[in-house]
Amino acid sequence: MKLRIVCLVLTALYITFFHYIYITWGVRYWNLGLTFDPVLGLSFLGVFLSLIYVFLTSTSLKNIGAFIVEAHFIIIILPAMLVLPMQDYPPKQRLTLMLSLFFGQLILKAISRLRIGTVTITKDSNLNSKVMRNFVLGLTFALLIYLIVAYFPYMKLHALDDVHSYRAQVSQAVSAPLIGYVLGFLQITAAPVLLSIGIFTRRRFLVAVAIAISLIIYMAVGAKIALAQILLTMAFAVITRQSKTLTILPLYVMFTVLLAVNAIIIALGAAERGVGLEASAVIFMRSFALQSAQIGIYYDFFLEHVNTYYSHLNIFRLILDYPYQDSLGITIGNFMGAGGKMNANAGFWATDGLAAADITGLFIIAVIFGVVIVYMKFLLPPSMTPVAACATLPFLMACANGSLFTNLLSGGGIFLMLWVRFLLKPSLSENGDSATTTGKTVDA
Repeated sequence: MKLRIVCLVLTALYITFFHYIYITWGVRYWNLGLTFDPVLGLSFLGVFLSLIYVFLTSTSLKNIGAFIVEAHFIIIILPAMLVLPMQDYPPKQRLTLMLSLFFGQLILKAISRLRIGTVTITKDSNLNSKVMRNFVLGLTFALLIYLIVAYFPYMKLHALDDVHSYRAQVSQAVSAPLIGYVLGFLQITAAPVLLSIGIFTRRRFLVAVAIAISLIIYMAVGAKIALAQILLTMAFAVITRQSKTLTILPLYVMFTVLLAVNAIIIALGAAERGVGLEASAVIFMRSFALQSAQIGIYYDFFLEHVNTYYSHLNIFRLILDYPYQDSLGITIGNFMGAGGKMNANAGFWATDGLAAADITGLFIIAVIFGVVIVYMKFLLPPSMTPVAACATLPFLMACANGSLFTNLLSGGGIFLMLWVRFLLKPSLSENGDSATTTGKTVDA
């Protein structure tokens, strides 16, 4: 009960800081969807639903499914419950979207509780665990070398406020085969898994490799989010290892602290230019507000335009006609008045849900994501949950800004639990920690 009260207090602080930042600073980006036409009743409903959910949620997480659902709420649903009531769309439209997202979260929670076994990988299956570990590590290093070779002529450490022009330049200059898949896999799967295992088992080499991968990705494509993801993963892994218990509390603490720091930056007037502006852009805009605003924008667009019925995904274009000339992001960017100069990419609720089939699509993608969560539970022994939970954070953050299917395939999310399972061997721990935190009891 004490943990729930603490989470409630942190959520209340989160909501307070969020509203302060949105109203005093975020609304200047109205052209990006951060419009301000608040309906008090809807804002109250969003806060009420969020607090009720937090109060009823168990803070102790026993499997990877439970963690993914609760982390998804903090990363995606909670900010959406705060942004949607303030956007300038008809109140009924906002209410419908808010309730649909909230029930989508409940669907995820219900499916994640399905009891299933865990697949057993033993010596009898002719899969030598040492060979698999070496293969996984070898493949990771091979992909990293390929990335370096492809981007080497352009790689350098950029200042945070000097990456935008570089991104445009390098995106046109580099066209290596499958480079998008390599980037996604290294950022969303390889680096987080190596970092998490390295921290839990005190293997500094693995931590160094993970940090190096993230820095190389930043040098190659100017992806500030890669740095933010690795820092968040590192902080959560260190806290979880020290506490020896996996709970959702550290995430509430970290996100509330991030918003508090951002609020202080804005209150001091340091968010107008330079590092303060870039920090606010990464913390509030990229990690919290824009992903939620895009949900409202996509819903508004597809109320009046034809849905994609999943033809925005390449595999479905083999049998379905995609109804737009440009990609979803460019199409929505044009709808927002960007004239082809902005890729308004959005999370899976917007792309795989609303764009595909309006409100019905939200419930369809909720079920699909629920099945993905069950699949991950099936692959991962409960003893490995703490390590896997830390490694999953970048995947969830990526899902907040892109298609679920894209992040599963090109981001390597479909291999996340396998990577953890094959790399986390029984003898990795050198200090005799319990299986709950180190994954010592592995049947591979």
